[in-house]
Amino acid sequence: MFKVWRLFTFLSTWKGRLILFLTLFFITITIVYADNPAGGVTTTGQELNIFIETPANGSTVNVCNQPLTVTGQTAIGDLDQSANVSYVIDVSGSTTFVTNMDCNGDGIPGNAGDNFNGDIRNGDILDCEISGVIALNESLSTANAEGSIVAFGSSSFNADISPVSGQQLFADPLLADVNNNSIPDLEEVARSAFTLFPNGPSFINLFTPFSFSTGTNFNLALTSMNTAFASQPAGEINVAFFLSDGDATVSTGPGSPVQQAADAGTVVNTYSIGNGASGCAPSDSLRQIADITGGVCTEVLDPTQLSAVLQGTTPTEIDWVIVSLNGEIFETATLNALGGWTATFPELDLDEQYLIEATVRAEDGTLVTADITIHTDAFCPTATPTATNTPTPGPTATMTHTPTPTNTPTNTPTPTPTNTPTNTPTSTPTNTPTNTPTNTPTNTPTNTPTNTPTNTPTNTPTNTPTNTPTNTPTNTPTNTPTNTPTNTPTRTPTNTPTNTPTNTPTNTPTNTPTNTPTNTPTNTPTNTPTHTPTHTPTNTVAPTVTGTPAPSPTPKALVICHIPPGNPDNAHTIIISSSAWPAHLAHGDTLGECPPEGMQPEQIGSPSGTAPVTSSGPSSNWDKVLNISAGILTVLGLLALRLGKRWE
Repeated sequence: MFKVWRLFTFLSTWKGRLILFLTLFFITITIVYADNPAGGVTTTGQELNIFIETPANGSTVNVCNQPLTVTGQTAIGDLDQSANVSYVIDVSGSTTFVTNMDCNGDGIPGNAGDNFNGDIRNGDILDCEISGVIALNESLSTANAEGSIVAFGSSSFNADISPVSGQQLFADPLLADVNNNSIPDLEEVARSAFTLFPNGPSFINLFTPFSFSTGTNFNLALTSMNTAFASQPAGEINVAFFLSDGDATVSTGPGSPVQQAADAGTVVNTYSIGNGASGCAPSDSLRQIADITGGVCTEVLDPTQLSAVLQGTTPTEIDWVIVSLNGEIFETATLNALGGWTATFPELDLDEQYLIEATVRAEDGTLVTADITIHTDAFCPTATPTATNTPTPGPTATMTHTPTPTNTPTNTPTPTPTNTPTNTPTSTPTNTPTNTPTNTPTNTPTNTPTNTPTNTPTNTPTNTPTNTPTNTPTNTPTNTPTNTPTNTPTRTPTNTPTNTPTNTPTNTPTNTPTNTPTNTPTNTPTNTPTHTPTHTPTNTVAPTVTGTPAPSPTPKALVICHIPPGNPDNAHTIIISSSAWPAHLAHGDTLGECPPEGMQPEQIGSPSGTAPVTSSGPSSNWDKVLNISAGILTVLGLLALRLGKRWE
């Protein structure tokens, strides 16, 4: 007790207050850093970072009748680095060999929508290349990036990406629309690529026209790509997407274009399109380009799938991003080639607090997790009416002049009928019948029958039978049976059963069960169970019904071995949501971890693959904060006690 008193005495001095302030300052810094973004170091010494961009930490989110979308960014290196993207497009003559393909994905091969460059062919390989570039550029548009196009055949050309005077090598941002025609400038340039093969050269027509012969030269294409990237500021990320349906020799020695790209840190992902392309075997040219620059070579045998394959390209040094809510609901984020990711969660509860954690895994197994906390709206917001500039007019009052009745009737009828009928009927009927019948029937029937029967039947039957039967049955049965059965069944059953059974069963079951069971069982069970149990037990034990067992609960997250189509050598372990498993199964992925040689088993939960990602150390960032804070407080507390004794 005495030591505690001395501690408080010391903290009342200026030195004690300084130590307390520094303690709280270090705790605050630790909490802010551990929240979002988060970083770590891979086994190769590289910095791995992840950041949750939306929603904002501590925000209240509207999830009424809409999903929650979580977005962010991850990178090997600085999260704020700018990126430069180059789309290298093969415009050689062979891109016309296959036509009438469904390049726009509308399910109708070879229609006008598959012609992306306006030439004489619908849905050729070049159309599918252009479609893929447009789709990829749109998917990367949220990144801090600029884009360029290199077109090549026997020679190559850096396209002019802007209508601004002079050759502009990059569109900044990716969807820049300088001429304000609602079409991104980079898309306009891509659509201007075409070839006149076999009757002429290839072209790219915007924004500065250029033509070249229709062969294939990978070295010149890489040289133009290097020139474009060299024009950008140093230290930025350079990523290229190299598309070709052909093959060509590529130089790989020191000073070669591909080696220059690797030395500059450029990553080139290559795509072998169609059956006649280079391919992605280790000795193939497109594979060599990718391997030397740290990219990935992907075979796209069906050119109509190029758009989806391009958008599915991910950073080569990052395996996956998993996002979770309260450590219970897991979704595998969609990851693009520049590290942007998106995860969507449907059907969140209202007025709840959620901890959102985003975990990234590098290819060496390093895990880093960022987390934020949000709160969902308590109520669904109501629609707010739109204010108009014109005020709503108020109700108007209309004055009606009511004439004073006279004692003498007028000879001229009034143009407007009165609302109240006269008490005394007129002696002479009007020549023109009224459209509306009178509310009170007349005492004398009319001599001429009406065409429409009265809605109310008469109390006295007519002497002559009618040709049409009445809709309502009479209370007294007729002595003679009718030839036509009635549509409505009788309410009281007959005392004597009929000798011949009816072919059609009654829709309503009888209220009283029969005393004698039927000799033949029915083939179809009754839909409604009986309310009263039978008094006599059955003599035969009912057989056990076998069938398909009830399905076990589907796990929320699955560990699978992901085998990229066309690149089986790049198989790696990822975690996906159960809803995504059928699509992965369709292209050959397997449940469980991949077993590559030399890699330790992943710390990803139980062998069934249903457990969330775990890692050694504290269970969460908050545990780290508490541990660090407790250590700082302990050290400073002991220091305060020692200083207190000295300064007493």
